[in-house]
Amino acid sequence: MLLLKNFTNKWIGHRVLKTGVAVFLTAAVCNALGFPAVFAVITAIVTLEPTASDSIKKGLVRFPASAIGAALAVFFVSVLGPSPLTFALAATLTIYICQKLRLEQGTLVAALTSVAMIPDVHDHFFLAFLTRLGTTTIGLTVSTLINLLLLPPDYTGTVSERMKIHKRDLADLLTKTVNQFIDEEHFQHSESHKKDYSKLRKNIDRSEELIIFQKKEWKYHRFRYSDYRNLADLEKQLHILQRAVLHLGNLQYVHVDAKAGFNDYEKKLLSKSAGYMAYYFGNLEGDFSDSYYHTINEVDQYLKYDFTAGQKKSGDYFHHFHAKTVIFYELLSIHDTLEELHQQHSKNLKGKGNWARDGEI
Repeated sequence: MLLLKNFTNKWIGHRVLKTGVAVFLTAAVCNALGFPAVFAVITAIVTLEPTASDSIKKGLVRFPASAIGAALAVFFVSVLGPSPLTFALAATLTIYICQKLRLEQGTLVAALTSVAMIPDVHDHFFLAFLTRLGTTTIGLTVSTLINLLLLPPDYTGTVSERMKIHKRDLADLLTKTVNQFIDEEHFQHSESHKKDYSKLRKNIDRSEELIIFQKKEWKYHRFRYSDYRNLADLEKQLHILQRAVLHLGNLQYVHVDAKAGFNDYEKKLLSKSAGYMAYYFGNLEGDFSDSYYHTINEVDQYLKYDFTAGQKKSGDYFHHFHAKTVIFYELLSIHDTLEELHQQHSKNLKGKGNWARDGEI
């Protein structure tokens, strides 16, 4: 089994292999029973979900949805024959009824079942309905069993590797974002920074989705206590990173006039604080240096300065927070999340040494 996992990880992926096995077994079962395999195979391909939990839950929805699609196909063929209108009515009503009955997860399979069986329905309508329903059931059952028994997914290692990439990307974007406030050349690339920020958020959301998948998968499989603790730690780190990214996102939309007002000392302070943070996001193992804490203290002191003093109200509004205040506040907030991340990382390292047992749950 270990050799098979290594092969699929390197060459084709677990889900691709499971799809191939599910198609083979589905076709074999249908051939043994004398049923047409095409409908069952289509169902098996479409219904193979990332986790066994999703396969089971969505399978319970897709079965009645498929029954609706098959029934409508048989009905319209018996009334109108295999005409273009039959295809249109069967597909449209199948989708409509599935939505009204809140069977959205089964709409695609139901619609495919409905339109695919129309050309093959000639007589014995009730028997044709039962046959199509039977083949759909075979496809659903085989794909669910394959997902449950063959190569259960383990997303923990994937999430761990993705976390390293998230920290690296966050550090890189933080440096670029701060540089745009103190350097005209970097400011010209602010739009690309916003795109990088959107990409970072999407990648982090994907990692959160993988954690949810893993939790669902563990409902049907035994797992080690250390794996559970590791995933819990990764989830806490991810939530901290999400807050850091939100603060970084606020920096993407600070009013552009802010860059014109920084003096040399402020530029140096911004550059130093961003540089330190970028470094420590990728190096959480050691302690933070005294120089870094001194820099953060300077940022904190600057945050208390009233940059709005002497400003006049213009137009119908007045900004109570100067753009500089916002920038220093967001940097200090990112530091807070970095410190939390460092503490969580240290706690996890100590916890690994204290785990007294590593049994299965």
